[in-house]
Amino acid sequence: MRYDQSSRDSSDDEDDAILNNRYATAETPLLGRDSPKEPRSLYKQNVIILIFAFLFLAELGNGVFIAPSTAVMENIICRNYYPEVSHNIMANDPRCKQDNVQGTLANIKGWMATFECIPGILMAVPYGIMSDSWGRKPVLVLSVLGLVLVFVWNCIVLYLPNIFPLWALWPGAFLYLIGGSASVMSAMLYTMAADVTPVNERAVVFMQIQSWFLVAEMVSGPLASILMRRSPWLGILGGTGLIVAAFLVTLVFPETLDIQRLKDRQEAARHPSLAPSDTNDTLTESDVVKKSKLQQLWATTKKDTREIYDFVLSNQRTTYLLTSLVFVVLGKFVLELLLQYATKRYGWTYDKAAILITVRSASTLLLLAVILPGISWVCVHTFKMSSMAKDLWLSRISGIVQTLGALLVAFSVSGTMLMVSLVVFAAGGGLTPLVRSLANALVEEHHVGILNSLISFLDNIGMMIAGPILAKALKIGFHWGGMWDGLPFMVSAFLFSISTAVVWTFRIPKRRLSEQSV
Repeated sequence: MRYDQSSRDSSDDEDDAILNNRYATAETPLLGRDSPKEPRSLYKQNVIILIFAFLFLAELGNGVFIAPSTAVMENIICRNYYPEVSHNIMANDPRCKQDNVQGTLANIKGWMATFECIPGILMAVPYGIMSDSWGRKPVLVLSVLGLVLVFVWNCIVLYLPNIFPLWALWPGAFLYLIGGSASVMSAMLYTMAADVTPVNERAVVFMQIQSWFLVAEMVSGPLASILMRRSPWLGILGGTGLIVAAFLVTLVFPETLDIQRLKDRQEAARHPSLAPSDTNDTLTESDVVKKSKLQQLWATTKKDTREIYDFVLSNQRTTYLLTSLVFVVLGKFVLELLLQYATKRYGWTYDKAAILITVRSASTLLLLAVILPGISWVCVHTFKMSSMAKDLWLSRISGIVQTLGALLVAFSVSGTMLMVSLVVFAAGGGLTPLVRSLANALVEEHHVGILNSLISFLDNIGMMIAGPILAKALKIGFHWGGMWDGLPFMVSAFLFSISTAVVWTFRIPKRRLSEQSV
């Protein structure tokens, strides 16, 4: 089904009234039968709060886990090269900063990222289809369950280095086949937010989601540092426990697909001429009775696969815009190597380097929570820009700033200069949520799940390529020494420049701009 954007935007108030009546019926499981007058705004608030809570716990757990697990990995590799090195992970033995140790660590982490992307590439679209057919919540629960299992496996491998070599971390990534990896999880969170948020509010909501992600990152740096001083394993186990807590939060999420389906039916009722005329595309009630569940799933899969193909063909401009995210992911992977880079180049310990995560996150949080919303308000209310045009121009500027920030990090000659450069780097952090918001506004709302799954697919493609490339760049840069220590950030700047070129050459269809002005 295809509907006018203007029709969707102008019908939000009417939808609220219909939804209020809908809550009183037995059809909806969304808020229960005790709230017949429950407004859509309250439902939106509940979903967004749950997303914030989940993101805070999940990212806090991940952030607390990264620094100590990297330190443990470095110690294991170092003892493989130099058996006399102490088991005290925090001893900061200079031999552990040798090129051979750091190169092996970079390779382990780079290929680990690549293996983690494979399940996402294989499963992003199937889980996207499932989310549009069976619901967002079951896909979200499965994706977080897979995340929990991967964290547990990583703990086992790191705790038993005499039994498991470090490369055993790689096959553990295939546990992400359960749920499709963190990228599918992210797609479901954004999709659920889009289900309950009007188009003109999505950019702000997406930035708020990113902001909570950054709040957790900001807290995780000092927390990881404190825990590591007592024992790196406190950070590893504490991070895993927080991931388990995040999984429990997913169990209380409501199903938001019902609201989107209701909105589609209301649009079809108001605009019968826009409803699909091909009766073969939908399963009738008698079909449901006759067909087995497996046949129904196969029929739905074929239909939705054709829909994805049609979506890409009929939304070529949007697909072109999404390619910019591939290069953003490629470039941003360098931040996964930031702790290793800082400990090697500036001689820091991992607990000290963990503070860099806080510096980067605090800067990006200020950008997304204060600066970009303020600029967005000025663009819309002072310069009378449409929300799409505003998102596009801000994404263009963000791309330039991010490219400049990566170059500054590459040529930072001291830890202080590195921190200042990270602030500039973070100032371009609005590129991803802005492009995502623009893409969501360009497609029909019943394609939002497919769109966000395609974004996840492209993210995984980018990560799979970025891991080995930037790990190799780090290894070569350390080997060459001097200014070349920053080689991975030079490569990152080049990748950001490609992404920036994509958003600068993208043009919003005039039809969409005219629809927003109605």
